[in-house]
Amino acid sequence: RFVLGDQADHGIMMFNTSFSYEVQGGFYYFKPNIYAKAKTPADKFDLLYAYTYHLKVYDVWLHDNEGGMEGMVKDLSNMWKRLLKTDDNKLGIDS
Repeated sequence: RFVLGDQADHGIMMFNTSFSYEVQGGFYYFKPNIYAKAKTPADKFDLLYAYTYHLKVYDVWLHDNEGGMEGMVKDLSNMWKRLLKTDDNKLGIDS
């Protein structure tokens, strides 16, 4: 829902330039309201992995935008960098 917005659960989806702004808005909701409230590093890893996966699958936003996405991408990469400094055991992943 944070990536697809109102199109989540629809069989047919339409993507255009405005989709990139929906993705950006969803990210800035996801970051403080969902991700930041996760209780454990493992929960944060699961949330961030799932979110990033959907950004990749529905990557139209990356190719069809009018700029201004750099801040979101930088924020996302910084979230990953901070999280991956955590011990693998606390993240719940195998090394």
